[in-house]
Amino acid sequence: MIKKTIGIIGAGNHFYKNIFPILKKSKKFQIISALKYKKKKLNGIIFESEKSFFKRKLDFVYISVPNSFHEKYIIKSLKSNFNVICEKPFVIKKNKINKIINLSKKKKKQINI
Repeated sequence: MIKKTIGIIGAGNHFYKNIFPILKKSKKFQIISALKYKKKKLNGIIFESEKSFFKRKLDFVYISVPNSFHEKYIIKSLKSNFNVICEKPFVIKKNKINKIINLSKKKKKQINI
């Protein structure tokens, strides 16, 4: 089975304690990169600037940032042709939902919550 590549946006304490151990053991995903966040190490995973991160070729991006940044990173991820996995709540402003759904359809990418 070929693992899907995944990048992480928001590798903070919650991600490190609760999500990282699951993804690390996964037979379906291989964590390739993380958007630079504080100065934590994730066992050899590359931390990058936003510019470099969004130029990568990734199958998925996992978004684990504060809720107010979800919309921004969902849109940037879809524009970069990444499938998106985002923690709840998906969006704070409901007027952004249609924009995100339409972009997802246009790019033919999934959004998972």
